[in-house]
Amino acid sequence: MPHDRPNDQRAGSSPGPSGRSRRQRVVAAVALALTVSLLGACGSADAGAGDRGPNPAGETAPQPPPGAQELIPTGPEDPCVLLEDSEVEEQFGGPVSRGAGGRFHCSWSIDDPGTGTTTNISVNASLRRKGMSIDATWAELESEDEDAIRLDGIGDGAYLVEDAVLGRALTFRSGDSILAVSARVYDMSSGTDEKLTALAKLIIERL
Repeated sequence: MPHDRPNDQRAGSSPGPSGRSRRQRVVAAVALALTVSLLGACGSADAGAGDRGPNPAGETAPQPPPGAQELIPTGPEDPCVLLEDSEVEEQFGGPVSRGAGGRFHCSWSIDDPGTGTTTNISVNASLRRKGMSIDATWAELESEDEDAIRLDGIGDGAYLVEDAVLGRALTFRSGDSILAVSARVYDMSSGTDEKLTALAKLIIERL
């Protein structure tokens, strides 16, 4: 199915494992969000039982898995605040219903009764390894996506990729933040790239 091609430059011509590392980072971000939420719930329960004194068995509080400790989000904790439902609807139609949301992730869905399809729009904060600078993180992300389409005029850098999980994904950097806004759309020929670009620019204004 044809895709939109704004004026840009391809970063490479040979297909590579471009989606693998990015999907791993997205999965890690969601896992990190779930881990933090679960630990918060455990912490609340422990606080309620604080009058029982120290744990006589000497047990330690649950800790995030090693991978979660080594990865640091590069965007806001709640990306849902970066876009209004009406702004998503303006670009992709409606009615829009906000779907799964959480720490470092937010998504919207649009059902089309006519085609029986659902469009999914999401915003995800990328992750960087602890001790790695934001410049090095961005360079690594760009190098992983060999088939990416570089775009000018969006924040401090941006590129588009086709991803088996996210659909059409626009990853962009603004200062110390790296986020991706993506769309899984039934008809990818309907100006999807331009719509993602418009949402990305709105997000950058609010970072």
